Amino acid sequence: MKVKKVLFMVRREYYDAIVSGEKQEEIRNPDNWQWLLGDDPPKVAVFMCGKNRIHRRQITRIYMEDPAKVLGREPSYQGKLDLCYDIGGYPKRDCIVVELGDVYSVEGIERYMNEKIKKALEE
Repeated sequence: MKVKKVLFMVRREYYDAIVSGEKQEEIRNPDNWQWLLGDDPPKVAVFMCGKNRIHRRQITRIYMEDPAKVLGREPSYQGKLDLCYDIGGYPKRDCIVVELGDVYSVEGIERYMNEKIKKALEE
């Protein structure tokens, strides 16, 4: 069974915060990422920083929300640029929020599924 994934290229500061668990959501511009809200949303977020830094997280939920509400503050200057906002008092609008769960481990999922299959066969 193939798990649907989405790739996010992120800056080092955001990557480190995601890996540590400090950053638990990824906020994206709805103009470019609307497809995430479709009928078959991805289950795994793959974060990449440079060539060698790759980290995977399970996606627990994808929804639209005001980024200031999610962050608990206004987005930073860079955040406003990333979300394609007009910087001079940017227009408030909802953005796509990808809520992140546990680290996604292919080995852990395979082990879990193998145990589940083994248990089902024993019954």
